Amino acid sequence: MIKTAAAITIILCSLSILASCAKSDKKPVVIPAENASHLSNCVHADEWDIKWSDAMAVGIHTTSKETIVIYRDASDEDMKTKNDGYWSKQDYTMLSVAGTVVSYACDYYSEGGAHPSYGRAYKSIDLAENTNETLLTDHFEAAAIFEALMNDTVIKNALKDQRPKNLNELFDVIDGGCEMDLSIRVLGAFALHHLKGDRVAVRIGVSHGCEAMRGNFTEIGVYLPQPDRMRTALKKAAADRTLMQDLYRPRKKK
Repeated sequence: MIKTAAAITIILCSLSILASCAKSDKKPVVIPAENASHLSNCVHADEWDIKWSDAMAVGIHTTSKETIVIYRDASDEDMKTKNDGYWSKQDYTMLSVAGTVVSYACDYYSEGGAHPSYGRAYKSIDLAENTNETLLTDHFEAAAIFEALMNDTVIKNALKDQRPKNLNELFDVIDGGCEMDLSIRVLGAFALHHLKGDRVAVRIGVSHGCEAMRGNFTEIGVYLPQPDRMRTALKKAAADRTLMQDLYRPRKKK
């Protein structure tokens, strides 16, 4: 019974941390603008200045000067004695910035159950939508996403003999097993990698499907037609070198 309880605890903790990495808060965290003065990387998009480092990213509204937190490293390791040995941390890394669409990675780790739990998740938000999660379908045609995914080897292997007819049906029938969480939530776990002609390369981050495969992470790469409404932002991002191909650098392990 004790082992079972410990296993349940670590699974729940792992899910909680993953949720904190990929949460979509209705009310973003607001901080004083001076608290972001140390952030060295900055691009301007519409009504926002986006500033970031490895440990923190914010969006500063150019009119109201409201400064909202996009991500911020967190750790409560110093509290593990008071928390019966349980502690967790989240480390963030910027992946891409194109207009107001910001994509980042979250690497999380926790101890305190039957075994440590850890993993990686991608998250995309749109500052124009108050930092709420943004999905591929908010920017690209569902039919184009479906066609691209159906031509991907990882997706083909996971589908086996299934033959879905559209994007919703794809996520109804696909099963990534313990290795991959191929649920519809992956539509919000993307980064914009590079431009190729009239297309944009997209990387979709797929976290592990169950705790037995904790730490497993799969990246799916597809090409999608550049949406008309994003052409200017994508062109600027390529020039500013804020697409994933130029921007992303894995963080050194501590």
